[in-house]
Amino acid sequence: MAKTGRNDPCPCGSGKKHKNCCLGRSSSPTLSEGFKASRERAEAIAGRWLGAEPDQKSPLKNAKGERLHLVMDRFALTEAAAVAQVRQLGRAEGETVLFFDQQRWIGEADFSIVGEMTLLTVGEDVADRLRALVKPIKGLVFRQRQVDRLEALQTTPAPAPGMLDFKRRFFQAWPDEVNQRLDGMTPREASTSDALRPKLELLLEELEAKESSLPEAERYCFKHLRSTLGLG
Repeated sequence: MAKTGRNDPCPCGSGKKHKNCCLGRSSSPTLSEGFKASRERAEAIAGRWLGAEPDQKSPLKNAKGERLHLVMDRFALTEAAAVAQVRQLGRAEGETVLFFDQQRWIGEADFSIVGEMTLLTVGEDVADRLRALVKPIKGLVFRQRQVDRLEALQTTPAPAPGMLDFKRRFFQAWPDEVNQRLDGMTPREASTSDALRPKLELLLEELEAKESSLPEAERYCFKHLRSTLGLG
């Protein structure tokens, strides 16, 4: 196998020069590793696919019950006129051309890498359809296909690791911390003051309202804190 030069395209498939991508890594990246390094893009594609099925929980499957995959077909772009022909087949948005089956997104062509077109789709059957659609266009030369198994995205983002535990520790110390909203008094001191108690109630209500807007798994329950301050 020929050695990849510093100024050659990186073998991971990122589209960057090798010196600006994987040259300094301890081991040579595989195409699969390079593809998964662009996971944010993959999740954006998955999000579009899931747009019509927001409650989908299981791995994505087609009508035949087969697991879907995120497919990336790469083409060499040898004639600039080919770009205009691809644009006529879908809906152009900047350097991207979107393809739809009626109102449902099924794939997109990306021209952000000079001299290349990347065709991204969900499901190899759809990928084959779109590849056949662009095949007659002169100036597009198919190079390779990369496939990555596509799992359904969670409709509710997972909470940040340790965030709820951090909130518990924070509010455990909070009653004895000086608070400017309480005229420089601590919440514990304010709870015994007729003048400051309404301000403390308002502050707690604001905090509770903020927490209620978060996914249930991330919410802090103020019941124990209210009991500590005698506001249960």
